[in-house]
Amino acid sequence: ENYRTMKDNTRLTNWAAGGIEVAADKAAHLAETMNVYSAEITVMLKRYVQLGNDPWESACEWLKGNDNLWQSWMPNETACTSGKGLVDSNGNFITDRARAVACETCPVGHYSKEQGATRVCTPCTKGNYQSLPGEDVCLPCERGKVAGQDGMRACTPCPLGEYAEGTGMINCSVCGNGTGQEDKWTTSEPVISQGKETWIQVQGADNISYCGCVAGTYLWNGLCEECIEGAICEGSSKLLLAPGYFSRSTEPGEVYYCFGERVRCPGGEPGTCAFGRDTSTIACSACEIGLHSRDGICVECGGGDYALVTIVGILGCIMIAVLYVVLMNEGQKSKQPGSLLIAALGMGQM
Repeated sequence: ENYRTMKDNTRLTNWAAGGIEVAADKAAHLAETMNVYSAEITVMLKRYVQLGNDPWESACEWLKGNDNLWQSWMPNETACTSGKGLVDSNGNFITDRARAVACETCPVGHYSKEQGATRVCTPCTKGNYQSLPGEDVCLPCERGKVAGQDGMRACTPCPLGEYAEGTGMINCSVCGNGTGQEDKWTTSEPVISQGKETWIQVQGADNISYCGCVAGTYLWNGLCEECIEGAICEGSSKLLLAPGYFSRSTEPGEVYYCFGERVRCPGGEPGTCAFGRDTSTIACSACEIGLHSRDGICVECGGGDYALVTIVGILGCIMIAVLYVVLMNEGQKSKQPGSLLIAALGMGQM
């Protein structure tokens, strides 16, 4: 026969949930502090049998007789846990535990700060934010954004013409600060659309490289200068030239109109001339050495070009010689060769 006094084996399982301290802080506190010794359990089991196996009656009797013990397990209403802070009877967040009646979840823009054996809700300091309720820390603002006040739920992007290079910034830095023309500065970046580069203004700039001059001006020697006729200033801080105009790279603001054969001035970057043109000349007026202009385009000199120059030179010499002889004869007839000779010599020099 089976003389066992124990019941059949019962499977014991351990139940747990991640984050229970936040989701059910009071239940978690009770589970941590609850402690019953084996002697007390033995007493409870005996009373359980004596009371006719009534669990509720035996449990109630034990609670009445051990008031001090089980009350020590109960969570304190003002012992705030992670993500919460002290509140008064009106539900206002406070820092004085003596006036507190409960704990509540910290709102956005605040964090739960440990204070002795409890926690209080504290506003995020300048340069930091918190967009979620019930958090224990505030986060620093990202680059390009700032928080200029305490208790910010989100950081503010820097406006046009300003930037923030670091994290946790309170104020944005101003482009062109100290130039006296801050209104002519902006923050922009290039975008490529249909193969063409276009500059657009952007907020939330996170470094000084975004700073530049507004459209209609260009950057020169640290200042934003106004565009003039023939120049193109599209907001890249650079000055470009329209076709038919020229300026030197060293003096981009002095723009010249290319009269006549405008093909010699293709526009674009300052100091740009058509192929073969001498960029040191004003408005690309001359060809480089070894080239000559033909319909506004500089081409290499051929054999026929040199022959033509030679013939013109020979004819010039012949004409000078004939003129000299004629003037000598006239001088002898007039008996006043001095002035005529001087004229002849002058022509020879030419």
